[in-house]
Amino acid sequence: MREWPDDQPEGLIDATAWLGNARLDASLYDAAWRNEWQIDRLVALVRDPMTIFLYWEVSDSRKRLIGEHFQSSWSDLPFELLVYDTAVMASHLDGEPLRRQAVVPQQSRAYVRELAPGGSFVVDLATKTIHGKSFTILRSEPAATPPLPKSQCGAPRALFARVGERRAELRERGLEPTVSLAAPSALGEDFEAPYPEQFDGYTVRPTRGGAGV
Repeated sequence: MREWPDDQPEGLIDATAWLGNARLDASLYDAAWRNEWQIDRLVALVRDPMTIFLYWEVSDSRKRLIGEHFQSSWSDLPFELLVYDTAVMASHLDGEPLRRQAVVPQQSRAYVRELAPGGSFVVDLATKTIHGKSFTILRSEPAATPPLPKSQCGAPRALFARVGERRAELRERGLEPTVSLAAPSALGEDFEAPYPEQFDGYTVRPTRGGAGV
C-alpha cells in the first residue's frame, strides 16, 4: 500500500503524483446507464419489502424477429410489464397478472411498487396482439420480497385510546395502560381515560399559566 505523500495536504493531492503512471479504466467513474450488450434478459432486483427494480435488454436480432412477426417496427409496438405471484402461477398457469404496468419501447428499467411483503414474483416484458392478448418477450427469474421488519408489524408505536376505554380492554389488545385518574372514577377502578386533567372528550382545557384551545 502506498503512503500518502508528505508534501501534499490531504484533499489537495495531485492525482498524477499519487497514481504515477497507472492507467485507470474510465468506465469506473462513468455514472451513465449502459444497457447495450446484445443480451436478451429481464432482471428483477428486490429494493425493499414492497418494491422491485427491473432492468431489461432485447437484442437487435430479437427486435427484428418480433417486428417481422407482428409486421410492425419495434418502436410502434405497445409494451407492458406483467407482474405475477408465483404462488398463483403454481395453481393457475394462465391466471391474470397481479399488475400491468405500461412501458415505452425506448425504456429499459422500471420500479414495481406496492407489492406484498414476503411474496415471490415473476415479471414479464410483453407486447399485445391485434386481438389484445399478451405476448411475452422476456421473463425474469422469481424475486422474493422480504417480510416487513418486526418494528413495522403488529401494534402501532403510538395509540390514541378511546375515551373511557378500560384497562382490561387495553390489555386484551396487547397494550399496557399508562394513564391513571387522579381520583377514583365513579365508573369503576379499572376505568381508563386519556388526558384526565386537560381533556374532557371535546376540548383541551386551559392549564394555569397557559392558553387553552
